[in-house]
Amino acid sequence: DFVMAEISTAKIPANAESIEQGRTLYATHCVACHGEDGKGLVEGFAPDLSTYGTFTFLQEVLKRGKAGAIGKMPSFDYANFSAYQEKALNNFILSDN
Repeated sequence: DFVMAEISTAKIPANAESIEQGRTLYATHCVACHGEDGKGLVEGFAPDLSTYGTFTFLQEVLKRGKAGAIGKMPSFDYANFSAYQEKALNNFILSDN
């Protein structure tokens, strides 16, 4: 049992808690447009987040919103995300979910 416990914990990513926090934030703020899988609900409406962006880019979009060829995303500056929450959201988006 001891060996199995060690193997099981070895497969858990070091940022698992952060990913879970990000999952909660995503479900509250992002899922309506980007869908459960992050690929967008309607083609051309919201980008596929599973292949899109970096941490710095996410920070800018959350702060300022984004206008582009496929539409406009509002700023989430009102949400006052902490640096940890921004990182958690990014960890979740870039994870395998």
